[in-house]
Amino acid sequence: MEVYVARQPILDRFRRTYGYELLFRDGPSNAFRGGDSDVATARVIDTSFFVLGIEAMTGARRAFVNFTRDALIRGYARALPSQRLVIEILEDVPADAEVVESCRRLKAAGYTLALDDVATCSPPAALLALADIVKVDFGRVDATARSLIAKTLRRSSARRLLAEKVETEEDFTRAVADGYEYFQGYFFARPTVISGREVPASTLGILGLLREVYRPDPSHAQIENVIKHEVSLALKLLTLLRTGAWGFRQPINSVSQAVLMLGDRGVRRWASVVAMAMLGADRPNELVVTSVRRASFCERLLREAGYDDLADDGFLLGLFSLIDAFLGLPLVEAVERLPLSDDVCAALLGHGNEVLRQAYSLVLAWERGAWDEVSQVARALDLSDEALAACNRTALEFGDAMATR
Repeated sequence: MEVYVARQPILDRFRRTYGYELLFRDGPSNAFRGGDSDVATARVIDTSFFVLGIEAMTGARRAFVNFTRDALIRGYARALPSQRLVIEILEDVPADAEVVESCRRLKAAGYTLALDDVATCSPPAALLALADIVKVDFGRVDATARSLIAKTLRRSSARRLLAEKVETEEDFTRAVADGYEYFQGYFFARPTVISGREVPASTLGILGLLREVYRPDPSHAQIENVIKHEVSLALKLLTLLRTGAWGFRQPINSVSQAVLMLGDRGVRRWASVVAMAMLGADRPNELVVTSVRRASFCERLLREAGYDDLADDGFLLGLFSLIDAFLGLPLVEAVERLPLSDDVCAALLGHGNEVLRQAYSLVLAWERGAWDEVSQVARALDLSDEALAACNRTALEFGDAMATR
């Protein structure tokens, strides 16, 4: 499968290349035709860092990547080396408590933060205080406003200004005089599209990876096994860790080495970006989140009810409960493709093991708010209201963990 990403150089005042902004493209046409911005961010990261390799994209220079609110909250940046990444906080990202705290953690971890598309002297104060770079949109403000913004925002000596959408020599010369340090725009170069080939991964392989990395006590051996059986996942992981900026003394040449070096949290973040990019390309990411929440809820209910021997099957039942939506097939046909036990496959189709079906029906009833049905099934499983609430809380945290760990 052909994949695409565009890059546009960012220069210093001596017209030397400082870095490149990496831009989402879904085809050879050099334009972004709109769509899900969260998926666009994930796919830029996936294509640039995991498929093509960031050294091929930017050499030894910085990669500027647009981050949406969800991408910030979900910690996508933590899957990437801080020395190579500049996190561009998009203009429409609200400066709410979660965003500010996520940015504070990223800054503390050594990442460079940039405010994108600024056209005022007073961008959100909480984000401005954390920003290393402010990108001023020359396409939206006149020469007088550009000078005033520079004068106002350069009061912090640690903050650098980047003039974007520079169109003429006059724009550039005046921006240098106003104290702008970096420059980007058609006057220097238009974005150029870079393409490459990606080995596709199966939906089942990606969901299997999520299942393993988000277990309470993940097994490196099982994670390695899943990755080894999906060529695309193995290539993405090894491409990422061969980036010199990680600082590993020896090259990473095996999946087992890569999993060990990234650690549980690193593998979770990497897997989350891969899932968002590959599954979210043509399916809503909420399907993934709902699937893992259901998996955790089913598993916890069965453990609370004393059916530990069925808990793993319950996890798989929830995880693959939306497999028909992922594959775009009728449920019966989709289930036939699953490498699962007869009990799990039967429960997905509404028959087989009664306890598994009860736990699964309780999860679905809870989602619908069908509280009478929830109470009826809970009595059958001898589960208290307190136990139900605790199981649901764990499931919500588990689903959100894919975004925040």
